Amino acid sequence: SCGSWASWEPTDGSRNTNTSNWIIETTSDNEQFCVTYDPATGRVVPNNAPTGYYLRGTLGPCGWNDLSGSCRLTDPDNDNIYELVIDFGGVPQGRQEAKVYHVDSDTWYPLTFSNGWYYHQGGTVTVRFDANTGEVQIIEEGFTPSICAPGEFSGWNNGYSMNDYGNGVFCIPVASAGTYQWKPTVCGSWDSWQPNTGERNTNADNWVTTIEYPGQLLCVTYDAASGKVLPGSLDSAVAVPTMSQWGLILLCLIVLTLGMVTVRQRQLAMAGSESAGFSLRNLPFDRARFTRALRWAGLAIVAVFAVAVLVFGYVMTTADVPGSLLALPLVAYLMTLLSE
Repeated sequence: SCGSWASWEPTDGSRNTNTSNWIIETTSDNEQFCVTYDPATGRVVPNNAPTGYYLRGTLGPCGWNDLSGSCRLTDPDNDNIYELVIDFGGVPQGRQEAKVYHVDSDTWYPLTFSNGWYYHQGGTVTVRFDANTGEVQIIEEGFTPSICAPGEFSGWNNGYSMNDYGNGVFCIPVASAGTYQWKPTVCGSWDSWQPNTGERNTNADNWVTTIEYPGQLLCVTYDAASGKVLPGSLDSAVAVPTMSQWGLILLCLIVLTLGMVTVRQRQLAMAGSESAGFSLRNLPFDRARFTRALRWAGLAIVAVFAVAVLVFGYVMTTADVPGSLLALPLVAYLMTLLSE
């Protein structure tokens, strides 16, 4: 405004008593430079002011006050989904925060006061904005988060790690049944995902989850294509024994044992030591041999679970202990039959 320092910001035309300097580029002498005053908004912008959606954040050239053409999202398909793939260079820049800014309406997305986030690993970052829903997706090249589970069941410890079961599935067992507030975070931080949309947010709302029985697995799924985390299950991960699967394992062991006993009794009958056919009264049983086999089978089962937990990150379920205890005598008895 003439005679004062009241001015307008060069990036978006907003009013400010201490604005940044405008930078203009001319191509000839005495070139005329024009601005436009919009009485509806009170803003002043260059006649060729930028429009559309821009990535703005903590990492240049897409800084909070920048409207670089290289940071503009485009919609080549005209489906109201805008996208930008920008290469920030091969040197990892680490954790960054960002929003999508709509110049025309002076609106920032996500619409919450907090920001989106990403962890630059070197290379490209993809930013996708759905103008139909206002949702922002951010995907870093080469990044898979370690996910932790701060919440009421973990003392809000953001280092309480969830176990990676593969295919983007992360789970932890919860000790007691009940309804809990919690949130999945990048381990050691509070960078999280919104509970309903999976949108990244530095201050996401708490998730609410009901655990129906002690030791139930709480699972989420990380989608590398969208950068989202959503509620998940072990269905798409590496299979682990459940109650029904342990039941099938025990049934197979019982059938195998009965078959082995029948074969053994027929062998004894052919040798003339007992009558032919299956008989519970004439089960071949050596107490001393069975006791030794029981001890070795128990040690083997413990060793298998120890390797699974320590090496492969397996999480014990409520079915594992009773299933193992029921399977142990069957395995030991099979060992005695096979050793004869």
